[in-house]
Amino acid sequence: DMVDLRNERNRADAQASEALSGIAGLSARDRQNQAQDTLLSIRGFGARSTFGVRGVRLFADGIPASMPDGQGQLSHFNLLGGERIEVMRGTFSALHGNSSGGVVQLWSAQGQTDDPWRVRATAGSHDAYSAAQRDSVNARFDFSFDTTRKLSAVFNHVGLAYAQDPLGLSAAQVRDDPRQASPVALQFNTRKSVHQSQ
Repeated sequence: DMVDLRNERNRADAQASEALSGIAGLSARDRQNQAQDTLLSIRGFGARSTFGVRGVRLFADGIPASMPDGQGQLSHFNLLGGERIEVMRGTFSALHGNSSGGVVQLWSAQGQTDDPWRVRATAGSHDAYSAAQRDSVNARFDFSFDTTRKLSAVFNHVGLAYAQDPLGLSAAQVRDDPRQASPVALQFNTRKSVHQSQ
């Protein structure tokens, strides 16, 4: 399956779960928590992952985005500069390595003459120990030397300097105040920091 990100109907601002919704056999759920990233499952592979993506191979512009232990995350997929997302399910995903329940690949859009620079910022606050700052940069440069030779250079970076994790609440805590953070989160200062460049 392929999702064309240039189509305004498929345009997603920051979450891959928005762009991947509706693909048969694939579940991409936004956990509403920057410290836990999107939960991605293809045909059941990765469904039991408590954080990150496991059992599904991730690629960004053909570069492996899954770690050697099989864990990856979708937070470094820069959808604003993306052209398409390709999803492979079933036996053909084995072409990308063993123990692969599927493959998700993001391809950056090729630059055009007079293509504008795009910058977007989003901010919000709920005061529930859920502050996060995410910086994402994607750049692609294409060079043609003649009709048969060309070079593409891609730079991708995500910086999640400090994403607080409010953890979960019990039923009693939700009844008391559904916007509170777990006392354990405050006690242990639960958080996540990620810096990844390709």
